[in-house]
Amino acid sequence: MKTAIYPITGDGIHNGHIAIAKEAADVFDKLIIALGNDTNKKRLFSLIERVEIARQAFRNSLNIEVVAYDGLMVDYMSRVGIFTYIRGFRDTADFEAEMRLFKINRELNSKVKLILLPAPEYENISSSMIKEVITHGGDVHKYVPLCVKRKLEENINTQYIVGITGEIAVGKSWLGKRLTTICNGQYLKEAHYIDMDEIAHYVLSGKSRENICVETRKRIFNSFSNSTSLVLKNKDTYEIDRENLSKILFCGNNSWILIPKFNEIMAPAVLYILRQQMKDKEGIIFVDSALMAECGLSYICNNNIILTYCCSDTQKKRLLQRGLSEDLIDKRLLTQLTTVQKQATLNRRIKIDNVGNLWEINTLVDDLHVFLVAKLFPKLGLDN
Repeated sequence: MKTAIYPITGDGIHNGHIAIAKEAADVFDKLIIALGNDTNKKRLFSLIERVEIARQAFRNSLNIEVVAYDGLMVDYMSRVGIFTYIRGFRDTADFEAEMRLFKINRELNSKVKLILLPAPEYENISSSMIKEVITHGGDVHKYVPLCVKRKLEENINTQYIVGITGEIAVGKSWLGKRLTTICNGQYLKEAHYIDMDEIAHYVLSGKSRENICVETRKRIFNSFSNSTSLVLKNKDTYEIDRENLSKILFCGNNSWILIPKFNEIMAPAVLYILRQQMKDKEGIIFVDSALMAECGLSYICNNNIILTYCCSDTQKKRLLQRGLSEDLIDKRLLTQLTTVQKQATLNRRIKIDNVGNLWEINTLVDDLHVFLVAKLFPKLGLDN
């Protein structure tokens, strides 16, 4: 059996490591991810945490094994009788550094062989860069697996992010605010609630003077005013008339085209404001988004999501109380996934990413205290 070792020295796993490991695993019958216990390096994660994270990241790779070792890598290779090791390089500096290290390893053990795999597409990714981005509230889900992103958020920012989603008028905002109140009060666990609908309203309003918000409103006006009568509340600030916009998006025959276009335009500004609101907050952060499944936003909360629902009669009654006609209610509901469809979409995402939990809560029936103590706190590691 052809076996090779891939030593990873970084603090956690990023997508560059994963790309190199998968390429090597295609060549060798078995690949051993070896994580060294270098006591001279100041690390964010303990060796046990690094092994746990790596095993989760490679859980679906049948011929990849993750191990920890002490001392020199060449001594570990002698101990297990495997002398071929893999390293990736992003640029000339990486290549030269790996060759210098290989020469030393070869002097320590003449049997050692090195295979270098290029990874130029990951030249900007490093463990230190990723930690720096996280520290300042940036989004790193494109650079690391979600299991790493979650650990970084917990260890650097002391943040435990939980998503709340569901159909319109099922009690999402009530649930988020109630859970936040209970956590802060009875259980003395710091918690915050952020409503992405409110963020969207802010972006559309004249109150948001950030350039990204103003430019978003201009794009919406230019995109939807040509064939429709989109009204600006304030021409100087490009404040959008939300009621008028709602009629354009939901009352026409081409909602299935307009709504995705609108969401695409809104996404950068909404996510920017979300990051600003999350920045410097510690503890549990409940992020409420009706479109978490539809827009692929579950990465925000590392696929830890509460899917809330209620009976259809209660849902319809609430929508009627908001002043919506029965015809508009039907159109609004058709623009979103049903609870069952959201459930299936989110479960698929959890399976693909190998991380996350989906909890279902009936806002009219379920005991929130039992949910927090028996389900949420243990999964977040906050049950002590």
